[in-house]
Amino acid sequence: MKYTKLFLCLLLVAALPLAGCKKNTATDTSAVTLATGENGESQLTDPSTQAAAAISAEFTKTDLTDTYETVAATVTFSGATAAVEGSGAAQNGSVLEITAGGTYLLSGDYSGQVLVNVPETDKVQLVLAGCSVTYGDGSPILCESADKLVITLAEGTKNTVTDNGSGYVDVEDGEEDPNTRTAGAIHAKCALTVNGSGALSVKANYHNGIHTKKTLKLVSGTVTVEAADDGFKGKNAVAIRGGSLTVTSGEDGIQCSEEENTAHGYIWIEGGSVNITAQGDGIDASLYLIQKGGEVTVNAIGTQRKTGTSSSTGGMGGGMRPGMGGTSSSGGYETNSDGYYKIETKGVKAGSAISLSGGKLTVNSTGHAVKSSGTLTVGGDIVLRVRAYCEEYRTNSKGLSADSDLLISGGDTIIEYSYEGVESSGGTIYVTGGSVRVEYAVDDGFNASAGGSTMGGMGGGMTPPGMGGSSSDISSDEEETGGIVFSGGYTFVNAFGDGLDSNGNLTVSGGTVIVAGPTNSGNGALDCGDNNNHIAVTGGILVAYGASGMAEAPDSSVTSQYTVAYNANLSAGGLLTVLDEDGKPIIAVEIAEGNVGQHVVISCPAFEKDGKYTLVSGGTVEGESTDGLCAAPTAFSGGSTLTTLTLSSTVTGSSGGMGGMGGGGGGGRPGGRW
Repeated sequence: MKYTKLFLCLLLVAALPLAGCKKNTATDTSAVTLATGENGESQLTDPSTQAAAAISAEFTKTDLTDTYETVAATVTFSGATAAVEGSGAAQNGSVLEITAGGTYLLSGDYSGQVLVNVPETDKVQLVLAGCSVTYGDGSPILCESADKLVITLAEGTKNTVTDNGSGYVDVEDGEEDPNTRTAGAIHAKCALTVNGSGALSVKANYHNGIHTKKTLKLVSGTVTVEAADDGFKGKNAVAIRGGSLTVTSGEDGIQCSEEENTAHGYIWIEGGSVNITAQGDGIDASLYLIQKGGEVTVNAIGTQRKTGTSSSTGGMGGGMRPGMGGTSSSGGYETNSDGYYKIETKGVKAGSAISLSGGKLTVNSTGHAVKSSGTLTVGGDIVLRVRAYCEEYRTNSKGLSADSDLLISGGDTIIEYSYEGVESSGGTIYVTGGSVRVEYAVDDGFNASAGGSTMGGMGGGMTPPGMGGSSSDISSDEEETGGIVFSGGYTFVNAFGDGLDSNGNLTVSGGTVIVAGPTNSGNGALDCGDNNNHIAVTGGILVAYGASGMAEAPDSSVTSQYTVAYNANLSAGGLLTVLDEDGKPIIAVEIAEGNVGQHVVISCPAFEKDGKYTLVSGGTVEGESTDGLCAAPTAFSGGSTLTTLTLSSTVTGSSGGMGGMGGGGGGGRPGGRW
C-alpha cells in the first residue's frame, strides 16, 4: 500500500542450498548475481545469502569429548573451602585458580569463584559433577585466558552457578577497565563449549547468563539460564548441536554481536531443543541466523512503552530504552512518525541474512516475529509457526519480514496472526515451493515494497487517525525493485488489507495461490499498484476474492493462462463453482468465514481458449477441498447460474471496482473479524 515506482525482473527461482559442514570461510559477496544450481535450475543469490551459505559451524573433537578418565586435579567444595587433590589448581582466598591446562573434576557447594587463567595455547575442561558455585563479587566461573574452555556436565548430576553480585558492565574487547566486572555468571574470554549429559542451572541476577568473547557452543546436556540481561551470548558466534537450552532473560535470549568479521556474527542451530522467553529479542544474530535442525520456541514478550515512562511495560529491559521512541501522544504509547506504536523487540532477527531449512521454529512475538535486515530464506523441511501480536492493534508487527529479497522454497510455514504476514521492504518475494499460510493479517497478507511513500494511503473510510500509508525516506518517483512471484508451492492468505500487495509486478507461474481478501472497499485481494505494474498469470492456480471497490484483475497482455474475473455477490460460506459446456465442474471455491466474494479472480490450467463456462452460486460440490478450494471436483449439483462466459481472451469478465489505484491505508480495526 505504498505509492512508489517499482519494477520486477521476472525470475523463476529455486531454493538456495546451504553449504555442507566445513570450516568457516569468508565469501566474496560484492554483487547480486543469478547463479545456476547443481541441477541446472536458476537460483537466487545476493551478498547476504551467499555469505550465509558459506557459514558452517565447526564442532571439533574437543567440543564433542565429554569423557574424563584422566584428571589433573579433583576439587571438592564445602562452603568457602576448596580441597584440591592433584596439580594445576589452588585456592587463593575466595578464588579457586586453575593455572594449567587439563581436566578438573569439581563437586560440592562453593561460596567463591572458579578462575581459569592458563596460557592461551592450553585447553581446560571443567567437569561439574554435582557442583554449586555462588559468588557475589564477579563471575562465579571466569576464564581470563585459555585456548578453549569446555564445561562438561557429568552424567546424572545437577549443577548450579549463581551470580549474587552487582554492577556488571559488558565491556567489549579493547575497552578493558580494571574496575569493571565481567559480563556473565559464566564468562570466558576464549571459546566456550558446554557438553555432557548432566544438568546446569545458571542464575545471573545482574547481567548475562553464559557469555564468551569468542564462540559459544552447546553440544549436549540440559542447560537452564535465568538472566537479568542477555541469556546465552557468544560475541563471535553461537552454535547449538544438541542438548536442551531454556532461557528466561530480561533482554535478549540468545545473542551474538560480531559485525566486522563476516566469517563470524552467526547463530547456528542444527539440533537440540531451545526454549526462550525474553523481554528483549528472542534470538539476535548480528549478521546471520541459520537453522538446519532442532526444535526452537521463542516468546519475545517486550511491549511498547507508554509515554512519560522510562522502561518497558513488559517488565525488565524489553529493549525499550529511553529516547528510542518516535513522536508520542500524551497519555498513550510512544509511536513512530507514521503513527504506529514503537516496539523495538523482535522474536528472531539477523542483521544480514536468515536461512531456515530444517527443524521446527515457533515464534510468539509482540514485535516482528522473524526479521532479517537483509535476505530471508525459508526452505527444506523447516516447520515454522509464528505469531506477531500486540494488544494495541496499531502495532505494525510483521510475521516474516526482510529488507531485501524473501524466498520461500520449501517447508511448512503458518503465520497465525500479524499486522502484515510476509513482507519484503526492499526486494522481491518469491514462493517457489513448500506451504505458507497467512491465517490472519490485520493489513496486507503479502507486501513487497522498496521503501514506500511519504504519501498516506487511501483508507477507504475504514482507517483511524494516523493509520494512513506508511512513510519512508524514498520519494514516490524513485525507481525501486519489488514485486511478488509465485512459481510453486501452496499459499493461502486471509487478510483484512490487501491480500497480495506487490507494489510492482505480481506474477503467478506455478503452484496454488488462494487469497481471501478484504471486506472493506479501500483494499483489494490483488494489488500491484499504479506505477505501470501488472498482474500476470502464466501457470498454476490462482483464486482471489474480496471487496470490489479496489479490486484488480490480471492483465491480458501479459497473462497466458485463461482467467475469469467476475463481480459476484457472495458472502461468507458462499460457494462459487465453474462448470464447463457439458456441465462438468472444473473448479469450486467457498468464501472463507469473515470474507466476501464481491470480486473473484479464478485462473487454472483446465480453462481452455474459446471455452464456454458457467459460474454457479450455491449448490453442492464433491471432491477434496483445502481452504475452501476444490481444485478437482468430481461432482456438482444444485445452485443458481450467475453468468455464462466464453473465454475469447486470456482474461475474461469484469475488472472490479476502481482498480489500479494501489492499496488503501488499511490497518483499521476490522469489524467482525478481529
